[in-house]
Amino acid sequence: MNNVKKRSLVTVLATTVLLTACSSPENVNQVEQANNKEQSDSRTAAADAQDRAVRITADSSSTEQLLWAYIYRQVLRESGREAHVLGDDAVSTADRWEQLQTGKADFMITCTGKFVEDTSPVLAKELASQQDEDEQRDPNATDIHEHLHREVMGLLPVHIVTTNPSSAEGCPDAELDLPQDFTPLFSSRLFSREEFGAIEGVTRLIDKRALEELEDKLADGLSAEDAVGQWASVNVTGESLDSVSDEA
Repeated sequence: MNNVKKRSLVTVLATTVLLTACSSPENVNQVEQANNKEQSDSRTAAADAQDRAVRITADSSSTEQLLWAYIYRQVLRESGREAHVLGDDAVSTADRWEQLQTGKADFMITCTGKFVEDTSPVLAKELASQQDEDEQRDPNATDIHEHLHREVMGLLPVHIVTTNPSSAEGCPDAELDLPQDFTPLFSSRLFSREEFGAIEGVTRLIDKRALEELEDKLADGLSAEDAVGQWASVNVTGESLDSVSDEA
């Protein structure tokens, strides 16, 4: 019994010594310094990310993907931010998603349904099946576009974000019958509030008609870069982006 009491007393004393040491002014100061350094490093990393050129990855074999890439580049440059398009033929959604996650690219364009289909096939099939059932019961019962957008956000890691999707749809190679609204994905530390607003504004501004106008310019012999430049000079202004954002 005495031995048990002695061991208990030793344990209490040892714990008290450790707690006292940890709560001493010197150690508290060290913890505060470490926390401050971590916060400072995080702010520095965010500032560095917002200073450098943005790398936009796109499948250059897709006319719509390429147009979207140059649209975002144009808007970013108008905001004073340098940006480059990393065009690559036949790069899959999964490949570009990996580039974004690993830091080889900063920004990608995808379609909501195709993104879920390629990154979470089981979920995509469940959503397609649920959509069929809902449409049979009541075609107006749910907004599958909004629901799918929420599912996309749920699949993103904390350092990747998106905006509200465009009303324009693409990705005709998708296997499942899901909405294919164009949407951007990018690093959460990449842009200032003003730049984020410009990206969200142009995403909502570009609709099916706008893409068709841009494709007509390509048919006239313009490059994607020149087509977007001409179209944006007339249709994309600070006021137009602000008005679209206000409607969100």
